[in-house]
Amino acid sequence: MDTFFSPQLAETPSILHGIRFVIEFGLFHVIIESDAKQAVDLINLGKASSTDVGTVIDNILFLIKRFPISIAFARRNANYVSCSLAKFALFMFEDQFLLEICHPSVDGLIFADCNG
Repeated sequence: MDTFFSPQLAETPSILHGIRFVIEFGLFHVIIESDAKQAVDLINLGKASSTDVGTVIDNILFLIKRFPISIAFARRNANYVSCSLAKFALFMFEDQFLLEICHPSVDGLIFADCNG
């Protein structure tokens, strides 16, 4: 299957956005988790294709080689909080970043993640 049409690889711009956020705010030794296994695998293998997604992966690789940031795969069903926040974000018109606080929409899900 051509990686260009993979829905999982469509999430690579979000990974890049997260990396840029981490760098901009001076957060280091960060692990960015994603449920986009194909994208995480390509990033961790250091491989990019010649597609538009490959260009995004190249940008990710450029940044993670220069900053202490790693990318890890996390199954969607193992991270209810992240999945819930992603659905919530579909209705947002601007970026929101929550550091050291919890959005009310995920309070109950934190317990599920910790015990899941």
